[in-house]
Amino acid sequence: MVGVAAGGSALLLERTDQASVFGSGSTDVSGATVDTTVRVGVLFGSEKVVVADDAQVDLSGVVVFGSTGIRQGPVSSGPVVHVHVHASGGFGSVQVVRKSDSAATGD
Repeated sequence: MVGVAAGGSALLLERTDQASVFGSGSTDVSGATVDTTVRVGVLFGSEKVVVADDAQVDLSGVVVFGSTGIRQGPVSSGPVVHVHVHASGGFGSVQVVRKSDSAATGD
């Protein structure tokens, strides 16, 4: 468990599937065939979550003095996998990228 004091309250990086402290990491859930929840934490670091091109993604949580971001994918006419990404931490970033975007940039 990692604690960050911010504005008198503490953010805890606990119950995370992936955490980065003073570094970077990546979690690939692009092969998920059922609805999935991913919990990521950052502290002076960055995390990238790779999802399928047609996944429906919800991004929630708080990164104090940091950022979160997602590029929504195309609308699928068939069944899709829902991925919920919960981000927490401080002084870092959590980015959700599509598999094709990740492959195009060599990440």
